[in-house]
Amino acid sequence: MNNGINISSEDLANLMVEFGEEIVSMKELLDDVKEKTNDISGIWDGEDSEKTMQSFSEFRSQFDSINESNENYLNFLESVISSYTNYDDTVSSNITSSNNTFDINN
Repeated sequence: MNNGINISSEDLANLMVEFGEEIVSMKELLDDVKEKTNDISGIWDGEDSEKTMQSFSEFRSQFDSINESNENYLNFLESVISSYTNYDDTVSSNITSSNNTFDINN
């Protein structure tokens, strides 16, 4: 019975790519909202307009913080994949090397 952690580098890499794509999509969506919000400021004047712009600015700041955390997590996943891939490559290389130097018939 294996109670350890099983990791598929390939599955993790695929997940990392999907997560990265989601980060880009969120940035693009927020940039689009920012552009539309800025367009409104030219049409809508007054205290409510300023409050809306301030609220969006605060939201943008919070989003930037969340986005930074997401990017840090993405970097972490990249390092995990790299570590496991290097480990797998080393083990495979050692097994191949051992098979070439060890004669099981003698």
